[in-house]
Amino acid sequence: MRGDRLLKAPPRGVTLNHLPVDLRSPQDLAPLEKLSLLPGCPDVFGPVPQSVSMDDCQMTADRHTVNPPAGKLFDATHCPIMADALPKRAMLIVNAGSRQGEALFEQAREKLAAAGLELIDAHVVHDPKVMEPVVKAAISRAPMVIVGGGDGTLSTVVDHFVGKDTIFAVLPVGTANSFARSLGLPLDIEGAIDVIAYGRRKRIDLGMINGDYFANVAALGMSPLIADTVPAGLKRYLGIFGYIIWAIRVAFQFRPFRLRVTLEDGTIERVWATEARIANGSHQGGVLLIEEASLDSGEMIIQAVTGTSLLRLAWSWFATLFRLRRRAQTVTEWRGRQMILDSKPHQKISIDGEISAKTPVSVECAKGAIEVAAPREISPQG
Repeated sequence: MRGDRLLKAPPRGVTLNHLPVDLRSPQDLAPLEKLSLLPGCPDVFGPVPQSVSMDDCQMTADRHTVNPPAGKLFDATHCPIMADALPKRAMLIVNAGSRQGEALFEQAREKLAAAGLELIDAHVVHDPKVMEPVVKAAISRAPMVIVGGGDGTLSTVVDHFVGKDTIFAVLPVGTANSFARSLGLPLDIEGAIDVIAYGRRKRIDLGMINGDYFANVAALGMSPLIADTVPAGLKRYLGIFGYIIWAIRVAFQFRPFRLRVTLEDGTIERVWATEARIANGSHQGGVLLIEEASLDSGEMIIQAVTGTSLLRLAWSWFATLFRLRRRAQTVTEWRGRQMILDSKPHQKISIDGEISAKTPVSVECAKGAIEVAAPREISPQG
């Protein structure tokens, strides 16, 4: 190394190949010298030269190098690992009422610190009524807020990230964790924290029902009936199996309904249905149900299990759960940026597991509404 140019100004920290690097001393370059090819940047990076100096590696707040020719090693315009890096400072807020929330809180704090994240503050929330104000306050203080909870918790607080620069990071400690699945997050605490520490920022869509944002999937028909009546203990201790057991019990109280969908061009579609889903994400109840749905598609999908028979609904769930080839034949789908959904009789709507609307409703896609912590896509070379 060129000793006369070392350490003129400590650069801002960077993360390369999942290694947090502060570059504050010559010793900090040692991990870089061992790297051969950095995943995601095969056309730019080769072996790290022994002559790299602190000035060469120095970066400004906007992630641009001070010395472009030599500093190309860390140029965010060439390297996606740099351009979409997640903040290293965050706040952690966990809903104690979620299935594993309180039990995993301390473990999450320790593992986040071990992964190199500085926690500005951490809270375990016992009263669901204060979850929103606590998250809202955290957004004003931290570049990233980690929310631990189930789908209902996440959907309740997601509104507050809209229009903000704060990253929404998810710690999946709920029952079905459908939004986490739609986002492609690992469901174990170690894997989820790995994404929060070393993943990437990603802009995703949100769904809107009557102007209210939601994260993943809303449903009417059988699902809201289950969500509205399932005992908390059954859900907490048996998880998804608790939902299945309760579904069998309440099936005899259910009646099919007439569904009416008004598309963007004014076309009106009418079908008999036993269940309908309003999808931003692909998973509901922990199961991949709406395969074509994507969190960054710019469109919403309304999917209906058509017909009047509960046996057909059961077959649809079975075929989908076990990925049978004929599963697509049990549903009808419509997609668009804006739609109107109505039913006869009017139906309650479960939004990310919580009853919060009733038909008729307007359905919209809020494209690119928030930024989230997402898994890093591995290149073929990686």
